[in-house]
Amino acid sequence: MRKPSVPVPLESSSIKRARTSSGVTVYELARRLGISPGAVSHMERSEQRGSIRMATLNGALAALEATDPTPRAAPEPTRARAPFERREDRVTFELHRAIAGQLLDDPQRVKSVMPGNVARMRSHVRGPLAAGWLDRWEELSRASVGQLIDAMLATDELGMEMRQNSPFLGVLTQDERLRAIERAG
Repeated sequence: MRKPSVPVPLESSSIKRARTSSGVTVYELARRLGISPGAVSHMERSEQRGSIRMATLNGALAALEATDPTPRAAPEPTRARAPFERREDRVTFELHRAIAGQLLDDPQRVKSVMPGNVARMRSHVRGPLAAGWLDRWEELSRASVGQLIDAMLATDELGMEMRQNSPFLGVLTQDERLRAIERAG
């Protein structure tokens, strides 16, 4: 009987090798792809683990082959990039994409709101599941910006649940919130 094939982890990511050999930073690749730098790091780790989707790998490598060095803003999406069925999930994802952008610009300011918000949320929490989410946010408040963004924008079930219990109240202005909600469709 043949054993099922298991992805063999690579020593390093071909995306990362191509990116570094061509002198492209994580931020530049993120700009070319219209995603967050944390998402680029996540892609590189996924490839290293052998769990990256072929379309994602090909898209990243194609973006690295682009020779246009002219800086330009990433295209503003008209709706969430993640395949969320519920509008509520698309909205929280877009709100957190906006927060991730601010986190890259001013990590100290954004991270500074987390402890107070987590403490306020704890006073209303009932049950171990919600307490666990707050514990995770508390850990992430001490993590690197990349790790925090990866968790904020994770498209798995845990990521969706974490966004529903977010400690970023007060980070976005009302206009920024409305634009993010509009992008969610």
